[in-house]
Amino acid sequence: MKTVNFWLGLAMLSWATGAQATFRCGTSVVSSDARMGEVLSKCGPPAYKYVEEPAPIYGAVRISIWVYGPNGGAWQYLRFIEDKLVEQRTERKPPF
Repeated sequence: MKTVNFWLGLAMLSWATGAQATFRCGTSVVSSDARMGEVLSKCGPPAYKYVEEPAPIYGAVRISIWVYGPNGGAWQYLRFIEDKLVEQRTERKPPF
């Protein structure tokens, strides 16, 4: 029984760590760790763009939020830290 539980747990762990979030942008698929250049080439320029420059302290980062849409009434919010996509969410709420 312990062997079955071990293999079942190992299979579930490998499935969970192998999953990577993606989202559709037009006819393209963008992965959750994409760079700004890749998103720009696949999705085009965003409808809205907000950039928060880093504070003048060591280790501060630039945060950018790009907003695409509305697609069927939904807006896609993409959050980048430096040049890397770290979060994607879809909301009905417009950015303004």
